Amino acid sequence: MATFDVIILGGGPAGYICAIRSAQLGLSTAVVEQDKLGGVCVNIGCIPTKALLHSAYIAHLLKESKDFGVEASGVKTDYGVAMKRSRRVSDQNSKGVEFLMKKHKITVIKGTGVVQPGKKVKVGSDVHDAKKAVVIATGSRVKGIPQIGLEINKTTVISSDEALLLERVPASLAIIGAGAVGMEFADIFQAFGVKVTLIEALPRILPIEDAESSDVLAKSYRKRGIDVIAGAKVTKAAVGKDKVTLDIEAGSEKKQIVAAAVLMAAGRAVNTENIGLKECGIQLTDRGFIKVDKNLQTTAPGYYAIGDVARQCAERDVLSSRGGEHRPDGRSVQGEEARLRRRQVSVLRERPGARHGRDRRLREDPARQEIRRNPRRAHRRRACVRDDSRARGRTGERIHRRRNRSGDSRPSDNVGSDRRGGARFAGSRPPHLSNALVKDPLALGLGSLAGGVGFGAACLTTSQILVALNEERYDVSGYVLLAGLLTAMGVGGMCGWYRTYPLDNVWQRGVIAALAAIGALLIGFLAAPIYKFTGVLGMIVWVLLNIAFGILATRWASKGKGMEVR
Repeated sequence: MATFDVIILGGGPAGYICAIRSAQLGLSTAVVEQDKLGGVCVNIGCIPTKALLHSAYIAHLLKESKDFGVEASGVKTDYGVAMKRSRRVSDQNSKGVEFLMKKHKITVIKGTGVVQPGKKVKVGSDVHDAKKAVVIATGSRVKGIPQIGLEINKTTVISSDEALLLERVPASLAIIGAGAVGMEFADIFQAFGVKVTLIEALPRILPIEDAESSDVLAKSYRKRGIDVIAGAKVTKAAVGKDKVTLDIEAGSEKKQIVAAAVLMAAGRAVNTENIGLKECGIQLTDRGFIKVDKNLQTTAPGYYAIGDVARQCAERDVLSSRGGEHRPDGRSVQGEEARLRRRQVSVLRERPGARHGRDRRLREDPARQEIRRNPRRAHRRRACVRDDSRARGRTGERIHRRRNRSGDSRPSDNVGSDRRGGARFAGSRPPHLSNALVKDPLALGLGSLAGGVGFGAACLTTSQILVALNEERYDVSGYVLLAGLLTAMGVGGMCGWYRTYPLDNVWQRGVIAALAAIGALLIGFLAAPIYKFTGVLGMIVWVLLNIAFGILATRWASKGKGMEVR
């Protein structure tokens, strides 16, 4: 039996990040993973899909290259080659996660973990003990629709997992589910010459995105030859050896679709079976997710759940992937209700190209998005983002705002334009991000250098004052001067090095520290001619001036570390 502070079931994005953070906090950590590290996202999800999407983009671009004045004859596509490239990309990312595990001294246990009472985890015949916590991050899997005969068989009825490993594409493909996964695979397979039919049960594709986005993509897909059927219900499926026949109802119309394969992209099921939850007293919600509190602790003390298995908690979060609006009572406003609430505080935007004295049409934009563009200069400027007093009490809400000339922070009705046309940003200075920390390398470098010179020179001058006051009593002037010289170099160098720590370049910091040490010596030795003409009193004044100079320079450097811009 091995003992750890924390044991995590699952090495996906939730699990391995939790493991790294636990190790950074000084906890001995183990990750139990039955497959490759990185989980679905890295191995059979986001990463390989994006690699295939890039291949599809190149194929699509080459097919339309003639429109851009480039003739690319004889273009051929090979899904197998693109698939192998995507696997290389995934393997590289998975090895990166393995490196992070080794770097943070995290133990990786290969196998399937089962939680047991007493904060124990069984992997095969071995039982491991967790002193502080067991974290469940077992993720999710693609689910079929066995009720109508669409059980995933990995040949004619496939999931995204199998679609990412195909050597050859089918002649035709029906994709059930037009969410993000279904839309991406429709794009990929169409680019590689597959006849694609996209079926969505809800009234429009991408149902959780903006309606405008759905309309634009539906038109684009149909233009490319993808058959998009929204508001359709699959009533029956007949799965054959080399084809699948689907009976669907779209409104009052009934039709039959025959495809060489069906890709299931209608949702995912969480992996909570056969991992010992019931034996440990861990309860599930009505939808099968693990019940967690605000700290992600399950109903069994010492057992936590993160990631897909605890998604209901994530849906209450302001950063929910569902796009819900956070409310103080912990509930989530979804869909049309959230969009309507976001439009309660609306702002006006001038139509691009409008000028004074001409047609100045104003149109509504969603609240908190006052975006005033000049097409020729918009890329050089950033929108000014500030907290909105109208959104108090609603956590996480922000608004794009600006100040008018009267100093009032409320949006102004005066929409100006410049001579070149198009709406421009109001105000006498470029808008920027509020509450953003902006480094000033010049202030950091010169301020730190000058501060080191000032304080170091003050130390060297002080040693010369001590020598001048005690040269008749003690014969130690050489030692005092040597101590002052070393102190001046040390203080100057340390001040130059310490004050420039926000700079990312270590070599720059070293050069500044060295110059500060040398400068402290040069300025400090100026005390000798000052003593010759003005005596000890002149050197004391010189010390005070150096200290004042060092303080002013240090304050300048401190401002350069990060100024809050408003």
